[in-house]
Amino acid sequence: TALPISTDYVRENFPYDAGTDNGTEFISPNSPSSPPENIFLITNETTGIFFGKNFSSFATTTVKWKATPPTSSPASTSPVVPDTLAPTTPASTQTYDVVFESMWSAANHSGLFPPDAHWSPIVIASHSASYYMWRTGALASTGVKEVAELGSATTLRAELVAQQQKGTVLDIAIASGRISAGAGFSLKIKVDVDHPYVSAVTMMAPSPDWFVGIRDVNLYAGDKWRTAEYSRDNFPYDAGTDSGFDFTSANDPTNPPVNIFLITKTTGDDVFFNKTFPKFGVTKIRAGEGSAASLGFGPMTTALLVVLS
Repeated sequence: TALPISTDYVRENFPYDAGTDNGTEFISPNSPSSPPENIFLITNETTGIFFGKNFSSFATTTVKWKATPPTSSPASTSPVVPDTLAPTTPASTQTYDVVFESMWSAANHSGLFPPDAHWSPIVIASHSASYYMWRTGALASTGVKEVAELGSATTLRAELVAQQQKGTVLDIAIASGRISAGAGFSLKIKVDVDHPYVSAVTMMAPSPDWFVGIRDVNLYAGDKWRTAEYSRDNFPYDAGTDSGFDFTSANDPTNPPVNIFLITKTTGDDVFFNKTFPKFGVTKIRAGEGSAASLGFGPMTTALLVVLS
């Protein structure tokens, strides 16, 4: 029987700021942030002791996979379980709807709503744990760079097709056209037990290299397909490839590129600086028509060991 996860998951750990204290040093006196800010990844562009410093990961978190056979009880003490309650094997492929609801408007985002505001055609992929489309604290691929700067999905699609050939990407879905700032969209994506993760990216346009997206959303956990709706508030990220400070700034390549980071009112001298702004949208993932409800997985069970090193 195929198992839902057959490789260790490894994640490099970089520090985050909880947004509740304005201290800039490790031993700064208490300085509450009022009001609190959104949690954000600390990078070498974050104000404080980390600014201008290149640093490696501070730790590594590993989720180790191990398959163990189920424990058998003596026949005389085994409970009788009706066949209708016996574990079932989950369907090999499931379909989910990825829904984006844009909230970007002049009314909601004063000073942050340029002329012809829109979103580029969204790119969505389902993949295994050994691939990531983008992540904070890492450099953008050429494909993600071109989505964030130009709204072009051509190169990212080619990257994803190459990953399909390697077996790390299952399905690719790309919107047919741009999305108006106040509109929404929905696309279907297929996943399976070996490729249960979903990531997506769309350009905040016009902009130097700003985008919103989701990454590594796991739809298969605990030996079951996810049935509850996933919802993520969308705030802008900087792809780290252009140093423009306003939505319509001239092209200004960042050389060398910096890691992707979440844009907040304290991340730099761009148009967002010192502004408190609400979310720009919400991305939701819903089980598509005909998807499994709550399916068990047997007869093997899995054990996961989480190691922080």
